Amino acid sequence: MAPPKSRSRFHNYKGTFSIILLACVDANYKFVLVDIGAEGPNSDGGVFKNSIFSQSLEKGTLDLPCPVEIPGTTKMLPFLFIGDEAFPLKSNLMRPYPGVALSKDKAIFNYHLSRARRCVENAFGIMASRFRIFRKPLVSSLETSTFTVATAVCLHNFIKSAEEEVPSCERRYCPLDFAYNMSPDGYINDGRWRTEEALAINRLSCTGSNMCSRQAEEMRRTLQNYFCHEGATAWQDAHIAKNGKKI
Repeated sequence: MAPPKSRSRFHNYKGTFSIILLACVDANYKFVLVDIGAEGPNSDGGVFKNSIFSQSLEKGTLDLPCPVEIPGTTKMLPFLFIGDEAFPLKSNLMRPYPGVALSKDKAIFNYHLSRARRCVENAFGIMASRFRIFRKPLVSSLETSTFTVATAVCLHNFIKSAEEEVPSCERRYCPLDFAYNMSPDGYINDGRWRTEEALAINRLSCTGSNMCSRQAEEMRRTLQNYFCHEGATAWQDAHIAKNGKKI
């Protein structure tokens, strides 16, 4: 349902009305930064560009940790954010290489980025599955919808933090099989939240730009070389060979 007097401002590409939750997620599936309420037709990249997070990232005011040495090398790299194809490539924001006919090195880079982005999918999937209000469209004002999403984010983080003190076999909010998990040979097993009934949270279409700075491209090449050499996993070549060069 469209917010009063909003006309088509929140009308998305699926023919429904929506607001956008732009979020940064850590490795434990907890939200660390959120921007809620942008209009549904906007792209991920457009929402990011106009967000306080993006502006703070550009200005260097996010109080990020200092650069660290990559394991197995003497190279220092800053802490980076990871996005999908909808986001711009920046020296502190990595996105995959576009295209299908990729070189093996680029496909390996995309594979590692895809594995890291599973954390984001898990955070959204777990929250949307556990808070059943997201199993159907929200019928409320824009203010109430925004508050509902913000409340769910806070409760999700609170419960996730509390469960860190509980043995994994006793966790109820996010048991081991509820999120994506990786087998010893490096393959990803879908989490149980994937089998839940359809959710009212959807990914946006990819409308990002491929343009980037020379520094950003150099940073991506540095990581690409690391994943192909010092940071290589035992199973990545087999994964690329089995699944092709498009991740």
